[in-house]
Amino acid sequence: MWKRVYGWSDKSLSRAGKEILLKSVVQAIPIYIMSCFQIPVGICDKMRSIISNYWWGIENGNKKLHWHSWEWLTAPKALGGMGFRDMELFNQALLAKQCWRLLTVPDSLCARVLKNRYFPNSSFWEASCTRNASYTWRSLNFGKKLLMNGIVWRVGNGKTIPLSGVNWIPGVLQQFAQPIIPLP
Repeated sequence: MWKRVYGWSDKSLSRAGKEILLKSVVQAIPIYIMSCFQIPVGICDKMRSIISNYWWGIENGNKKLHWHSWEWLTAPKALGGMGFRDMELFNQALLAKQCWRLLTVPDSLCARVLKNRYFPNSSFWEASCTRNASYTWRSLNFGKKLLMNGIVWRVGNGKTIPLSGVNWIPGVLQQFAQPIIPLP
C-alpha cells in the first residue's frame, strides 16, 4: 500500500480523484488476505495512517493538518462522512462472511476439513479455539464473534424449538430453564 500511495503525485488530482483512487485501489489491495486471516491491529493502524496521510496530504515531507478525525473519514456518506473503510472492522466482517459460508455450505472441502479438525463432535457454534489451533481457525473465531452478534434463531418448520441459550432477539440472550421441546 505504501509503495502504491507514495508513488502517486497528488498535485494533479482533485479531492474526488483522491477519494476514488484510495477507495478503488488502496483499500482493495489487502481484501484477499483479510478474508482469510485476522490482520494485526498494528498493521490496520498503519493502513489507516497511509490512507489518512495521503487524503490530507504531505508537503515537503511534512504531514499537513488533519482537519477531521478518522471516525469522520470512516462514517458513511449518508451520515456526513467520507465512507472510507475501517480496516479492522472490515477484516472482521470478511471473516464473519467466511464463517457464514462454513454454515451455509457444509459440504465444501474447506468446511469439511475444518469440521473434522476443530469440531468433529459438535456444531460450529460450540467449537472452541484451543492453544494449538491454526491461525486460520483463530482468525475465523474473530469473525465468529461478529456473526454471533447479528445471528438469530428462526423457528423454521417447528419440529424442535430450543428455549434456552438461543438468540431469539439480537443482543438479548434468553435465559430459560426449559430444555429443547420437540413438537409432534
